[in-house]
Amino acid sequence: MLRRFIFSMAVVMLVSCGAFAAVLNTQEFLSSVGNSIMLNNGMQSANGQNMLFVDNHQSGMKAGLNAMAAQNQIGAFIQNGSACGECADIILLQQLQAGGMQLQNIGDCVDLKMQGQGLALSAAQGIAKTDGPGHGNAFQSIVLNQDQSGMNVAGSMNESSSIIGLQNSNIMGDACATGQVQSTMTVTTTQTQSVI
Repeated sequence: MLRRFIFSMAVVMLVSCGAFAAVLNTQEFLSSVGNSIMLNNGMQSANGQNMLFVDNHQSGMKAGLNAMAAQNQIGAFIQNGSACGECADIILLQQLQAGGMQLQNIGDCVDLKMQGQGLALSAAQGIAKTDGPGHGNAFQSIVLNQDQSGMNVAGSMNESSSIIGLQNSNIMGDACATGQVQSTMTVTTTQTQSVI
C-alpha cells in the first residue's frame, strides 16, 4: 500500500511538472520494522527492541540565484515488546511501515514553481495470552516530518507535514485467563502546490 502510494504520487508530479525545471529535486524513503515474541509453556521471558532513524536532506540552486530548492525528511521509530509467563502461551506481534516522498520542480526566473509531498504510516500491534499466568507489553513510537521550500525571482513556496504516533498495549492474567489486545493506526498526508 505505501509503495503504491509513493510511486503514484511521484508519477503524477513528474508528468504534471513537464520540462520547465531549473531545479528538480526528488527524494523518498520506505521503512518497515517488526517485532515478534512467542512463549509456549514453561517459565520464560523475552524482550525485543527496534530503533530506526531516517534523515534525508537535499538542496539545489541554479547559477545566478534564479532558482533554489531544498527538501528535508526525518523519521524516528522505536518498538519495544516484552513478555513473561509461567506455563502460559503468549504471542506478541508488532509491525510498522512508513514512507515519504517529495518532489520539487522550480522554474527559472519567473517560470512556474511546483512541489508536492506525502507521508504514509501503518502501524499495528497485538498481544494474546492463554493458559498459565503471564503478562505482555508492547510499545511503538513514531515521529515523521518533512518540509520543503523553493523560490525563484517571482516568489517562494513552502510545505511542511508531521505525523506523531504512539501505541501502548499491555495484558496481564492469572492461570486459566485468556485475553488479547490489538491496536492499529493508519495515516496518509498529501500536499501539492503550484504557483504560476
